Amino acid sequence: MPQPILFIDDEPHYAMPYIEALQKAGFEVILHEDAEGGLKYLRANASALGLVILDYMMPTPKGVSPADTLDGFATGRWLLREGRDLIEGCELPVIVLTNRKVETVQIEIGEFTLMPMGQLIRVRHKTHTHRNRLAGIVRQILDG
Repeated sequence: MPQPILFIDDEPHYAMPYIEALQKAGFEVILHEDAEGGLKYLRANASALGLVILDYMMPTPKGVSPADTLDGFATGRWLLREGRDLIEGCELPVIVLTNRKVETVQIEIGEFTLMPMGQLIRVRHKTHTHRNRLAGIVRQILDG
C-alpha cells in the first residue's frame, strides 16, 4: 500500500469528493481542515507521507501576518514556505489546488522554491481537475 496522502483544505465539503476518489483508488488520505494543523502534521510526519495535496486559498493562521498569506489569497504559499525544508529534504511531491490563475500561483510559489517548478510542486486548477482525474495524477506522480 502506498504511503498516506496529506490533504489540507479548509472546506472539507469541497475536499471530500477528491478524498473519496483517492480512497476508492486505494490511497489512505489524512485530512487537515486548516493550514496550521496541516503544517504541524507535515512537520511531524513528512518522511512517512507519500504526497501532499493542499488548497491554496485558506484562512490566515492565527499569529501569521496577513501579508505572509497575501491576505488569505495565498495561505498555501505560506504553508509551502514554512514546510519547504521538509518537502525538499524528503522529496515530498505536492499538488496545489487553486481557483486562482495557475500561472499566478506558480509565480508566487516560485519566489521561494529551491526546486524547479514541476519537480516537486504541481499546481492544478480545481475546476479543471476532476476528482477521478486527480487520483490518476497522484498515481502517476507516485509511480514516477
